[in-house]
Amino acid sequence: MSLADGNIAIKLADLTPAWLKANYLTGLKFVDACNIEYPDSVFETHMQNALVKLEKLCDITILPLTISKEAHDYHVTDYLSWGWLQLYKVPVKMVTALRGVFPLGTNAVVYPNEWISVNGESGQINVVPAAGGIGAMIIGQGGDFIPILYGGVSHIPNLWEVDYVAGMDTDDMPRMIVEALAKLACMDLLAIFSDLTRPIGVTSESASIDGLSQSMGYTVPAFQGRLQRYEADLYGPQGKQQDLTMTSGLLKQIQNAYRPMTLASL
Repeated sequence: MSLADGNIAIKLADLTPAWLKANYLTGLKFVDACNIEYPDSVFETHMQNALVKLEKLCDITILPLTISKEAHDYHVTDYLSWGWLQLYKVPVKMVTALRGVFPLGTNAVVYPNEWISVNGESGQINVVPAAGGIGAMIIGQGGDFIPILYGGVSHIPNLWEVDYVAGMDTDDMPRMIVEALAKLACMDLLAIFSDLTRPIGVTSESASIDGLSQSMGYTVPAFQGRLQRYEADLYGPQGKQQDLTMTSGLLKQIQNAYRPMTLASL
């Protein structure tokens, strides 16, 4: 692969133990006391754990997830901003239905899908009515698309219901997501394997025979250099003791991309 191939899709299914070893554990070989390599299941488990951890740390959804009847309050200011809504799960692959459900679940207004404008990465949607057809019946003289509400009520709890699919295209994964996933998995793996490179609980050894002595110290952890590098890449120069409100690190970049600050109605 050359630099010109930088936009080639990365499939989630391609992120195998062999791929992780070749690209992020380069030059390392992990064997047990009998010189047998650890099975792929060890690496697969930690890669799966890293995916879940990445979703939680950055408040994103990676694997496709179907959400039904997600409730949102009606705010007149958001309504006048073309029916603006911030969905809870991001990124958003598609919105399949948007309804205005009045109290007791009656008088539901179902909006045509072609009216719904979606910002996939941030999970923000707007309702942009089309001219003619159903639009002529629902849009009032003031430009409102729920005439009974326009200019009347400023807030109604759980008026909106949204059905949508969140998650990423697993056949075309963003490279920063792939990198973060791999480095999170490697940090857990390297921490575990560090304990296996020396006798348990021993940081140094010494021996003395007939006046001759020899001592040996073990680096703690054994893969400290790579661990520190991956930690700094993910969390920033100060390491993971700093929280994600800081301005650097790959995790913060992901959070900025999918969870930008928005001003919501109060």
